[in-house]
Amino acid sequence: MEESQNVDFPQTPSIDDLLSAIASRQVKQLVVAVETLDGQILTYAEIVDKAGASREFMAAELLALPEMYELASQDT
Repeated sequence: MEESQNVDFPQTPSIDDLLSAIASRQVKQLVVAVETLDGQILTYAEIVDKAGASREFMAAELLALPEMYELASQDT
């Protein structure tokens, strides 16, 4: 298995900035990734909004995140 590497990313926006960008249709792509403590990437969902992707799907993914996090927390 390949060792996890740190990657430099731009500063993370606040949740309010993220929601505002989504509401004003400024988000082109949203990626949700799950990484375990040992660095394995288990799954990801790539949600693209320009060129026909469903905004309803993007909204559903965002609404599901707290529940998914809560379920994951119960297993630890």
